[in-house]
Amino acid sequence: MVLNWSVRARGCIKSARLCKRRTSGCEVCLIFSLLSESIKKNNGVKMNGFKLLGLLITIVLCSYNSASAQWKTSKNVDKMTGTGSSYAHSPSVNSDPAMDFPYNNVRAWLGVGCDENSEWAYIGLNESPNLTDTKTQDGYDRIKTRIKWDDLVKEVELTQKWGDNFLSFTNDGYDIAKIQSSNTVLLELKWYGEGDVYFEFPLNGSSKAINKIRRECKSYN
Repeated sequence: MVLNWSVRARGCIKSARLCKRRTSGCEVCLIFSLLSESIKKNNGVKMNGFKLLGLLITIVLCSYNSASAQWKTSKNVDKMTGTGSSYAHSPSVNSDPAMDFPYNNVRAWLGVGCDENSEWAYIGLNESPNLTDTKTQDGYDRIKTRIKWDDLVKEVELTQKWGDNFLSFTNDGYDIAKIQSSNTVLLELKWYGEGDVYFEFPLNGSSKAINKIRRECKSYN
């Protein structure tokens, strides 16, 4: 029984390391790194109740954090006409480094939307971003910045309607494919008064969520 828990814990430590690479805010996974040496030392040796309880609690916490970091979906359907749109989105994340007031509570998420005719990728924020180094167009701003898919750094162009809380990708097909195939994504933005800030979005479950909304969008009129 004790040995079985030791084996399970080692497996969760491996998962925790992956979780740490792919999920922002999975701090509990660090606990497993600290416990790993203890498990090695106690391999095959009966562990006392406190150590066993500690392992059980941290395994449960890691499972909870991993689940909460998964992408989620939502939809908006007009029951009268049958038209609708569906959305898949990441958990919201803070900037790195943390910004000062009045931007200290800014959070962002990465999303994909679709309807019966099209798909699009976007970044949502809980308040309108105050960005610099943009080009003003008729009713919107054009933003050229950098994005990192795993180890691949690329130039990316985004657009923002004046005063809007959303940044839209301009190469939707490519970027949606990268969301589905990548393990990590890091976006750089030039924020007024803050300089370069970064948002790292978790991609756990992104492909499954996107496939789900595609099936839904095929059913809309």
